[in-house]
Amino acid sequence: MTMTNIGDKVKLKKYDETIYTVVNVEDEHVRVIDGTGTQLMQVRKDFVDVVEQYIDYKQRADELEKRWSELVDVLKKKYEYYKVRADDESAGPIEQDKWKIAKHELMMVLKIMTDLKRGETE
Repeated sequence: MTMTNIGDKVKLKKYDETIYTVVNVEDEHVRVIDGTGTQLMQVRKDFVDVVEQYIDYKQRADELEKRWSELVDVLKKKYEYYKVRADDESAGPIEQDKWKIAKHELMMVLKIMTDLKRGETE
C-alpha cells in the first residue's frame, strides 16, 4: 500500500475522477476534502490512490508532446527550404544534388518521426 500523507492528491478507487486532498491521516482512514472545500469525507486508506505522481507524469508527457510537435514543425520548415533549394536550377547540378540529398534525408527523418508518433517501430 502506498504511504498517504497530509497534502497528497488522491482519488477514490472505482468512483469518479474527482481529485481530493488529504487533510488528516489516521491508522486505518484518511480524511479528504474536494477541490471546492465543501465535501469532507473519511475513507479507508485502501480506498484511495495517490495521484500526485500521475499528475506530474501527465504534465511531463504534455510538455514532451508539445516539444515534439515544435520539433516536427521546425523540421518541416527546413524540408520546405531544402525543397526550394533543390529545385533551384541556377545553383548548378552539383549544388542542386546536395540539396536533393539533404531534402531526401530530412524527409526520411520526418517519416521515422511520424511512425514513432503512431507507435510503429521497426
